[in-house]
Amino acid sequence: MKNTMKGMWIFVFVLFLFQTACGENQLYEQEHRTLIEQLKDSDLEENALVRLNDEDLDRILQGEENTVFTWEYIYLTCAIHEDDFICRDGVTNTVEFMSSVEDYLVKTENAKGLMKPYVDETYQFVILMPNDGVTVLELVSSLSNETIDTMIENKERAIIYANIPKFEISSFSTKNNQKQEVFFRVAERGILEGAKETADDECPCGIPLLQPIRMYFDHPFLFLVIQTETRKPIYMGYVLELP
Repeated sequence: MKNTMKGMWIFVFVLFLFQTACGENQLYEQEHRTLIEQLKDSDLEENALVRLNDEDLDRILQGEENTVFTWEYIYLTCAIHEDDFICRDGVTNTVEFMSSVEDYLVKTENAKGLMKPYVDETYQFVILMPNDGVTVLELVSSLSNETIDTMIENKERAIIYANIPKFEISSFSTKNNQKQEVFFRVAERGILEGAKETADDECPCGIPLLQPIRMYFDHPFLFLVIQTETRKPIYMGYVLELP
């Protein structure tokens, strides 16, 4: 009898742990999906940015007033150059690009791109270019939490000559019952929300020996900022045009 009761309590305890784990996974899945759905509901006529709500973002980023993600290797002055960006409507505008050599190739069924780490590798920047015949908006429509998880899990080591445009997108945040505009910038030192930066002056150069993959993000693209451990996006957006 005692053995039977002991076995029953063990079973109940294991069942409790399993239900708790499932609940956490379901919550994560729902939060993950919500951010994707927000992006799908964005205005399809202009650049878009979605982010976690302020409470969740403050918890993750420990309440930093200005959110700053610094690249593992910042862009130097010699890596900045002007070139043409082809907007969604076919208009060509001259913008500043940042050149670098990156290590990780990522792919989905409809796109390929790269994953670029921040200084402590707690977060990663992901930028995706749609495949030929696929628009950014079609790529957004194909997104799911499984797509993002699989893409990160199946990342490939590579040598990528990358050219990423500098860009800025404004979004709105509600904090302390006040609506305020925040600016999301991708530039020389990393990704910033509510701050500005400049490039360094010195310019050491190096050339890899292996033949690289070349990626020029000179037309509309999708981007994400993800937590490395959870693969959970905290920012997502797309760029359809640049000034």
